[in-house]
This record gives sequence, structure tokens and C-alpha cells, in this order.
Amino acid sequence: HLPFSPPSSLRGAKRRGNPFCLFTLLLFLASFTATAQETTTPEEIFAYQQGRVAAERLLRKDTLTDAQIKKAVEGFAAQLEGKPPVYTEEDIRHATEHHHEQRQNTREMLAQKNQEEGEAYMRALEEDGSYRFTDFGLAYRIDHQGQGATPVKGSQVQITYIGKRIDGSVFDQGKQPAWHPLLSLLPGWRSALLNMPAGSRWTLVVPPHLAYGERGAGDRIGPHETLIYELQLLGVR
Repeated sequence: HLPFSPPSSLRGAKRRGNPFCLFTLLLFLASFTATAQETTTPEEIFAYQQGRVAAERLLRKDTLTDAQIKKAVEGFAAQLEGKPPVYTEEDIRHATEHHHEQRQNTREMLAQKNQEEGEAYMRALEEDGSYRFTDFGLAYRIDHQGQGATPVKGSQVQITYIGKRIDGSVFDQGKQPAWHPLLSLLPGWRSALLNMPAGSRWTLVVPPHLAYGERGAGDRIGPHETLIYELQLLGVR
């Protein structure tokens, strides 16, 4: 998952569900279907896996309470059995609107939290003095300065990288050297690479407007999140 410039269609960040909730959901499903040990045909195994996939999709979007899990299983079973909904269309519409509103509120709170923490982190770097800052707000530290060619806008670059959050946790890495068009990368990366001779290794602290902005990137990167990259430029062509 190399940090390419995020397309306009990139979806917002999602919260990953609790593994305990997934386990509980599967226990509920077991009351309606045969257990894995009793499954004997490929068709039954396929149906079992489809149930797991449906649960994974649901929990990828939201963390559910036990009461919500129970209702999800009731709806799942009712649909399989061809039963009509027990709630009116108005009830469902109102609940859906409420759910979307709650998710949006949660996302806005997360975005504000990430923005404030990122700005505080940048201020600490300025006070520390170990990082330099570009006019666009990128912070960088030269860990090793190479002696090779420096990329231009039309270049392809061979790189390795490690991506971290400001709490130090690793969310992505590309340990194997790979070639990529410079213009396909994040703005913060491009800004640094245009000044990095091949053989260099820099640490970048990338503010959200030079990374994934208010959209984030799926369930890996939240809205307005400041990111740290250990970036090594191995070659230019």
C-alpha cells in the first residue's frame, strides 16, 4: 500500500470492529446453521464462508454492541428465511439517518483530535530543532545524505520506506526496493524527493495537507492525520 496521491474517490476512514464482537456474532449464527464440524459438502462450506464475509464487512464499518449483534443476526436469519421486516420503512429510515449522523459526528471529533495532536507534534519538533521545515510545512531530518542523482518531476524513483503514526506505531512499510513515478506519490514525498540525492535516507513528518487530508485512507489512516515516514532513495531514472 504505497503512499500514492489519494484519488478524489478515496473513501473516508473506517473503524475496525472488535474481534470479540465478530466471535460473538459467529456464535449467534451457529444457532441458525450447522457448525463447521458438521459441514460436509462444498456448498455448505461456501455458505459458511459467505456468512463470515458478511460479518466481516459489517464489523469493518462499525464496532457493535452485543444488542446490535443480536439484531444483526435476527435480520440476517430473517432475510435467509424470506421473512418480512419487523420494522416499518419509517423506522428503518430514521435509524439509518441517525446512524449516519452519529458516524459523521464521530469522524469530525476524530479529525479535530488528529489535527490538534499533529499540530502539537509539529510545534515540539520546531522547539527541538532537530528537524528542518519547508515553506509548505513539511518537516524533515537528513539521516544520511547520498551522492547520487537528484530526481526531477518526470523521474522515476526507486525507494524503500516505513510509515508510522506520531505515536510510533507502524501502519505501512515497503522493505523491498521498487520503482515508481515521482508524480504518483504523496505531495509530501514529492517535496522531499526533489531535494534528495540518490543514496539518501530522510525522516519526514508529513502534515495532513501534504498526505491524505480530511479523507484519510480507508481503515489505516484517519482524517487530518500527521504521518511519519522513514524514506530511502536508492535510485533515479
